[in-house]
Amino acid sequence: MKIYQLKEHVLSQWKSLHSWCGQLTSPIEQFGLDIRKQFGDRRYKVTWIRALAYYQAQRIYESCIDSTLLITHTLNFRPQDRLYAYRNEILDAFLQYEDSLELIKQGLENLYVDGGTAQDTESAHGILKLLETREGLGARSGQRDKPRVLSAA
Repeated sequence: MKIYQLKEHVLSQWKSLHSWCGQLTSPIEQFGLDIRKQFGDRRYKVTWIRALAYYQAQRIYESCIDSTLLITHTLNFRPQDRLYAYRNEILDAFLQYEDSLELIKQGLENLYVDGGTAQDTESAHGILKLLETREGLGARSGQRDKPRVLSAA
Protein backbone atom coordinates (compact mmCIF):
# COMPACT_ATOMS: atom_id res chain seq x y z
CA MET A 1 0.00 0.00 0.00
CA LYS A 2 1.32 3.44 -0.88
CA ILE A 3 1.65 6.05 1.86
CA TYR A 4 -1.31 8.08 0.58
CA GLN A 5 -3.46 4.93 0.69
CA LEU A 6 -2.29 4.25 4.24
CA LYS A 7 -3.18 7.80 5.22
CA GLU A 8 -6.66 7.47 3.71
CA HIS A 9 -7.25 4.14 5.45
CA VAL A 10 -6.01 5.46 8.81
CA LEU A 11 -8.21 8.56 8.46
CA SER A 12 -11.19 6.33 7.69
CA GLN A 13 -10.48 4.19 10.78
CA TRP A 14 -9.97 7.29 12.95
CA LYS A 15 -13.25 8.80 11.75
CA SER A 16 -15.04 5.55 12.43
CA LEU A 17 -13.68 5.40 15.97
CA HIS A 18 -14.40 9.09 16.62
CA SER A 19 -17.97 9.20 15.36
CA TRP A 20 -21.39 8.76 16.86
CA CYS A 21 -24.49 8.39 14.71
CA GLY A 22 -22.53 9.50 11.63
CA GLN A 23 -21.22 12.69 13.23
CA LEU A 24 -17.60 13.26 14.21
CA THR A 25 -17.13 13.67 17.95
CA SER A 26 -13.66 15.21 17.56
CA PRO A 27 -12.64 18.00 15.20
CA ILE A 28 -10.85 16.74 12.08
CA GLU A 29 -7.80 18.82 13.06
CA GLN A 30 -7.37 16.47 16.01
CA PHE A 31 -6.54 13.65 13.60
CA GLY A 32 -3.13 15.06 12.65
CA LEU A 33 -2.33 15.86 16.26
CA ASP A 34 -3.26 12.34 17.36
CA ILE A 35 -1.07 10.75 14.70
CA ARG A 36 1.95 12.88 15.55
CA LYS A 37 1.51 12.49 19.31
CA GLN A 38 0.93 8.72 19.33
CA PHE A 39 2.92 7.45 16.37
CA GLY A 40 5.59 9.95 15.38
CA ASP A 41 6.57 11.99 12.34
CA ARG A 42 3.77 11.98 9.76
CA ARG A 43 6.24 12.12 6.87
CA TYR A 44 7.32 8.51 7.38
CA LYS A 45 5.48 5.45 6.18
CA VAL A 46 6.33 3.55 9.37
CA THR A 47 4.31 6.11 11.34
CA TRP A 48 1.26 5.40 9.22
CA ILE A 49 1.77 1.64 9.50
CA ARG A 50 1.84 1.94 13.31
CA ALA A 51 -1.31 4.05 13.22
CA LEU A 52 -3.03 1.61 10.89
CA ALA A 53 -2.18 -1.33 13.14
CA TYR A 54 -3.30 0.50 16.27
CA TYR A 55 -6.64 1.66 14.90
CA GLN A 56 -7.35 -1.63 13.14
CA ALA A 57 -6.62 -3.58 16.35
CA GLN A 58 -8.80 -1.21 18.35
CA ARG A 59 -11.62 -1.72 15.90
CA ILE A 60 -11.18 -5.50 15.96
CA TYR A 61 -11.19 -5.56 19.75
CA GLU A 62 -14.17 -3.26 20.19
CA SER A 63 -16.25 -5.07 17.59
CA CYS A 64 -15.45 -8.62 18.75
CA ILE A 65 -18.77 -10.21 19.58
CA ASP A 66 -17.75 -13.80 18.89
CA SER A 67 -14.31 -15.26 19.54
CA THR A 68 -14.86 -17.94 16.91
CA LEU A 69 -15.39 -15.30 14.21
CA LEU A 70 -12.25 -13.58 15.48
CA ILE A 71 -10.31 -16.73 14.53
CA THR A 72 -12.11 -17.73 11.35
CA HIS A 73 -12.53 -14.30 9.77
CA THR A 74 -11.24 -11.19 11.53
CA LEU A 75 -7.67 -12.33 12.30
CA ASN A 76 -7.58 -14.84 9.47
CA PHE A 77 -5.64 -12.70 7.01
CA ARG A 78 -5.50 -14.06 3.47
CA PRO A 79 -2.99 -13.01 0.78
CA GLN A 80 -5.72 -11.29 -1.23
CA ASP A 81 -6.75 -9.13 1.74
CA ARG A 82 -5.91 -5.44 1.54
CA LEU A 83 -4.26 -5.46 4.96
CA TYR A 84 -2.40 -8.76 4.55
CA ALA A 85 1.01 -7.06 4.41
CA TYR A 86 0.32 -5.52 7.83
CA ARG A 87 -1.06 -8.62 9.56
CA ASN A 88 1.92 -8.93 11.94
CA GLU A 89 1.66 -5.32 13.06
CA ILE A 90 -2.12 -5.59 13.50
CA LEU A 91 -1.78 -8.78 15.53
CA ASP A 92 0.94 -7.21 17.70
CA ALA A 93 -1.31 -4.22 18.37
CA PHE A 94 -4.26 -6.53 19.12
CA LEU A 95 -2.15 -8.55 21.57
CA GLN A 96 -1.61 -5.38 23.62
CA TYR A 97 -5.15 -5.75 24.95
CA GLU A 98 -5.10 -7.55 28.28
CA ASP A 99 -7.62 -10.25 27.36
CA SER A 100 -6.66 -10.67 23.70
CA LEU A 101 -4.95 -14.03 24.22
CA GLU A 102 -7.97 -15.23 26.16
CA LEU A 103 -10.24 -14.26 23.24
CA ILE A 104 -8.01 -16.14 20.81
CA LYS A 105 -7.82 -19.16 23.12
CA GLN A 106 -11.60 -19.18 23.54
CA GLY A 107 -12.10 -19.01 19.78
CA LEU A 108 -9.71 -21.89 19.19
CA GLU A 109 -11.41 -23.95 21.89
CA ASN A 110 -14.78 -23.29 20.29
CA LEU A 111 -13.44 -24.60 17.00
CA TYR A 112 -11.46 -27.60 18.15
CA VAL A 113 -13.22 -28.72 21.32
CA ASP A 114 -16.82 -27.85 20.58
CA GLY A 115 -16.47 -29.00 17.00
CA GLY A 116 -16.21 -26.47 14.23
CA THR A 117 -16.62 -27.27 10.57
CA ALA A 118 -13.62 -28.54 8.59
CA GLN A 119 -13.45 -25.21 6.77
CA ASP A 120 -13.45 -23.28 10.05
CA THR A 121 -10.72 -25.41 11.60
CA GLU A 122 -8.68 -24.98 8.43
CA SER A 123 -9.09 -21.22 8.81
CA ALA A 124 -7.62 -21.45 12.30
CA HIS A 125 -4.28 -22.57 10.87
CA GLY A 126 -3.68 -19.02 9.64
CA ILE A 127 -3.88 -17.50 13.10
CA LEU A 128 -1.84 -20.33 14.60
CA LYS A 129 0.97 -19.72 12.10
CA LEU A 130 0.80 -16.01 12.77
CA LEU A 131 0.98 -16.58 16.54
CA GLU A 132 3.99 -18.89 16.14
CA THR A 133 6.08 -15.99 14.89
CA ARG A 134 5.26 -13.63 17.75
CA GLU A 135 7.96 -12.88 20.29
CA GLY A 136 7.04 -13.01 23.94
CA LEU A 137 4.56 -15.84 23.54
CA GLY A 138 5.38 -19.32 24.75
CA ALA A 139 5.39 -21.58 21.69
CA ARG A 140 3.27 -24.32 23.26
CA SER A 141 1.52 -22.75 26.21
CA GLY A 142 0.09 -19.64 24.58
CA GLN A 143 1.28 -17.69 27.63
CA ARG A 144 3.51 -14.66 27.64
CA ASP A 145 7.12 -15.32 28.64
CA LYS A 146 7.04 -12.40 31.08
CA PRO A 147 4.01 -12.15 33.37
CA ARG A 148 2.08 -8.91 33.34
CA VAL A 149 2.20 -6.79 36.43
CA LEU A 150 -1.15 -5.29 37.31
CA SER A 151 -1.21 -2.14 39.37
CA ALA A 152 -3.64 -1.74 42.24
CA ALA A 153 -4.68 1.70 40.98
